[in-house]
Amino acid sequence: AFSPDVHVVAIDGLRLPACKATLMEVSPVLEAMLSAGLQEQLRSEIKTEFPAVALRTILSALHCPTLDVYGEQPFAVLLAACKICEEWQLPAALTSLAAKMTSKEAATAKPSQANWIAALSAAKEYTAAN
Repeated sequence: AFSPDVHVVAIDGLRLPACKATLMEVSPVLEAMLSAGLQEQLRSEIKTEFPAVALRTILSALHCPTLDVYGEQPFAVLLAACKICEEWQLPAALTSLAAKMTSKEAATAKPSQANWIAALSAAKEYTAAN
């Protein structure tokens, strides 16, 4: 059962509920923030510079890994979610996002997006090999 005990705060101030144990299990960055006596642990709150829609997407993926939470998201949201994965060191989520983005957008990507797709494909291959 979903039992939130921490909030992740988006850049616009929206507070998204999350489970501290889940976040700490999947991310060494979040584990450090939530267990080292830092303000995030003391306040049970993680303030970010990320948009709420991207945070909601990642938090849903982390808390419900069997659901396809990336399916209907616009490319810009998936890209922002990738930035969260990078900052929070979430290689499994990044690999899943890369697979979704490369299959969904490769054929219709704009030139600036094509570079990201190539980078995500490389990240997916690297993660799979290591």
